[in-house]
Amino acid sequence: MDDKPFKQIARQHIQMTFDLNKANFGGKTVVTCNTCHQGQAKPVSIPLIGQGAFTDTTRAEDGDPKSPDLVPSVDQVCDKYFQAIGGRAAVDKIRTRMTKVSLLRPKLIHSGTPKAAMINRGETWTAETFQKSPNKYLAVITTPEGVTYQGFNGTTGWIKTPDEQREMSSDELEWIKRDADFYKDFKLKEQYSRMSVIGREKIGEREAYVIEALSLSNKTERLFFDTQSGLLLRRTVLTETKLGFDPEQTDFEDYREVDGVRLPFTLRVSYLDDNHFGTTRKVLGVKQNFPIDDARFDMPVAPK
Repeated sequence: MDDKPFKQIARQHIQMTFDLNKANFGGKTVVTCNTCHQGQAKPVSIPLIGQGAFTDTTRAEDGDPKSPDLVPSVDQVCDKYFQAIGGRAAVDKIRTRMTKVSLLRPKLIHSGTPKAAMINRGETWTAETFQKSPNKYLAVITTPEGVTYQGFNGTTGWIKTPDEQREMSSDELEWIKRDADFYKDFKLKEQYSRMSVIGREKIGEREAYVIEALSLSNKTERLFFDTQSGLLLRRTVLTETKLGFDPEQTDFEDYREVDGVRLPFTLRVSYLDDNHFGTTRKVLGVKQNFPIDDARFDMPVAPK
């Protein structure tokens, strides 16, 4: 076992969070490393000067209570989103779509030297995605190592890389089924077992209604919809781990109209370890309603 002092301290702190949760919260992951550290190397133990003991020390006059922060229902938020992206009638006119994108990925610099470091979103790949209603999908990703294919023909999900070809795992199949659904934007309520509007939050300069939802795979998600335009601004998926929730955040930006349907032309995917995993996808072009043979989505026959 690695006996470096800082690693021993880290293990002790992790065990401390386990013990606190077991003793006080029935083993649920409530206290985490982030509870105290909040992104800092050392936790803040001294309260800041000037902070009030209460969030609001004023008292409303009798008979004049403060108005609650009213929020719309889940149905109202979803309906506004459906209209914002063009409405179901416009989407139903689209049968196929090809999207060409650039993928900005992390890049390792000064490899093999003491200055080795990852540059966030420093390497560019290209990709094309092909979709056919109701649920066929193919992604063709070109990297310096070669071309990778990810496909779904409505039944089977598969991956082909320069090194292997195989069917997708159950987890991989779950996400590609979601991406393959041509009408997934209009099936939000079918994707979750529970949804509720929990308030408002700022996303940059925009104010958003926040829907918290439990996915069919039992993951907590948060969806942020612009209060003015109704468009989806952000989606956060929270994966529970022993050390707390591990968030995956996707920001949707630069919506543009294509054949009567509004699509985000920039998608930023961020993680806690963003320097190693974060990506930005920029749409270079979209082509719709052209013939695509169903066979294109089938898993290739493996060479004997």
